[in-house]
Amino acid sequence: MNLIALLLLTSFPIIFAVLVSAVLWKRLRWKALFVVVCVLALSGLGDIGYQIISGILAPPLPNPVPNSIALAKTMASASILSMALADGLVVLIGIPLSRWLFSALRKQNPTASPL
Repeated sequence: MNLIALLLLTSFPIIFAVLVSAVLWKRLRWKALFVVVCVLALSGLGDIGYQIISGILAPPLPNPVPNSIALAKTMASASILSMALADGLVVLIGIPLSRWLFSALRKQNPTASPL
């Protein structure tokens, strides 16, 4: 697989957090706090999701483990699939998470009454 595609797969949570921050930038009160918390939360979510999904998708290894190129290709494709599915998990859970974080950190409307 292409090196750029692997780089995009591994850094997707950070890219997603930056894009969400760019869309919501003008309506946020604490912009830097939103970016930092969103990047950390989505990166952690992607890492945890990758660990869980790769544990599920890992093919069982024979005993003793053969030294073959086919086994290496199988493990690499399972790892890439796990990264892609973890990125999907980041999108599914990251959208409601970033919306909740946005509602906590958005600017208050000055014309609205406090009651």
